[in-house]
Amino acid sequence: LNKEPISPNTTIWIRMPRDGNCPITGLSKSKLYQLIGGHNPPVRSVVLKDDNQTRGTRLIHLQSLLDYIASFEQPTAGK
Repeated sequence: LNKEPISPNTTIWIRMPRDGNCPITGLSKSKLYQLIGGHNPPVRSVVLKDDNQTRGTRLIHLQSLLDYIASFEQPTAGK
């Protein structure tokens, strides 16, 4: 776990987009749901809701999403 202090301008969690694509990664809402679902999802997420609510606010852990995307990066020739 990273113990460095977090500045107030650091984005840690992002809200699942209501419509369209993620403004940071450009991934569609359906792709984001694929990445956070299942038994051992590659991207972390949480739902904020009270016990008496049927729906909540889905938040995605931004660093885990960026790490997942970076895992597909291919080394470039000559480096």
